[in-house]
Amino acid sequence: MPKVSVIMAVYNGSDYLREAIDSVLCQTYDDFELIIVDDASTDNSLEIIKSYKDERIVIICNENNMKLPRSLNKGISKAKGEYIVRMDADDICLPDRFAKQVDFMEKNLDIAASSGNYIIIDADGNVKKKLLWTIKSHRLTGELLNRYAKIPSPLVHPAAIIRKSVFDEGILYNPQYSSAQDYDLWLKINSKYKLGNISDVILKYRVHDKSISSVKREAQLNNAYKIFSSYTDRKISFSEFKCIMRFDFSLSPMAFCKKFYYVFSSMDIYFFRSVTLYALRWFLYKMNFYRKIIR
Repeated sequence: MPKVSVIMAVYNGSDYLREAIDSVLCQTYDDFELIIVDDASTDNSLEIIKSYKDERIVIICNENNMKLPRSLNKGISKAKGEYIVRMDADDICLPDRFAKQVDFMEKNLDIAASSGNYIIIDADGNVKKKLLWTIKSHRLTGELLNRYAKIPSPLVHPAAIIRKSVFDEGILYNPQYSSAQDYDLWLKINSKYKLGNISDVILKYRVHDKSISSVKREAQLNNAYKIFSSYTDRKISFSEFKCIMRFDFSLSPMAFCKKFYYVFSSMDIYFFRSVTLYALRWFLYKMNFYRKIIR
C-alpha cells in the first residue's frame, strides 16, 4: 500500500478548516500523512490545526505570508509519500477519495497526475443546484483529456493526485502565478506525461464569497492566458481565449468554431460538443438569460 502525502496550505481558513481536516482524517485509506502549511494566518487557523493530536498531521508554519505556490512547494519538499494529494482548506473529501485515486494510479502507471469529479456546495455546505440538477463537474478522460489539456483546467486542483517522482524531477508550482498555478503545473506535466481523470465524484467543492474562484476570477484568466500562450504556438487574443474557455461570448458561434479548430486542429465528439454548448450559451447570453440560467 503506497503512502500518500496530503498537502494543504492554509491562510485565514478557520471558517471551514475543521471540516476539511476531518474529511481527510476519516478516509478509508489510512496510509497517509497530512502536511498542513499555515501561511502566516492572522485568524485562529493555527490554533485549530494544533488542536488535533493525530500523529499523521505534520504542521509547517511560515513566518511570513508566502502565498499558495511557495507554500505548496514547501509542503511537497517535506513529503514522504509516493503520491502527493492536494486538498484545500474549505473543501470536503468524500470518505473513499484516496482509495479510489490510489487504485486508479496503481492501475495506470503511464499517468503522472489525475483527479476526479466533484459536486459544488455553498458556504453552509448545501449542495448547489441549477435548474433542479445538482451542479457536478464532468471531467474529460483518456485521449480527449490529453488532446484538450490546454482548456483550463484539465484536472481539478483540490481533487488532484500526483506522483511524487514528478516533483522530484523539478516540476513544481511556479511562484510567478498566485492564481492559476495549477493550470501551469498541469501543462508542465502534460508536456512529458499523460494526465487522467476518474469518473467518480470524490470531492465537495465549496464556492463562497472568499474563495479564489470568486475573488480572483479576472486575475486567474489573465494568468491562464499567459500560461496558455507559453505552451502553444497558436496565437490568439485575450478576448478570444476567454471565448474558447467559455467565460466570454463576444465571438459569434461560427467565429468560435473556426477559432476552436485553429487552436486544437481536431474535429471529434468534444469539438462538436464544445461548439454546440457555446452556440447555446451565446444565444442565452444575447437574450440576457445566461446569467440567470447558466450561472
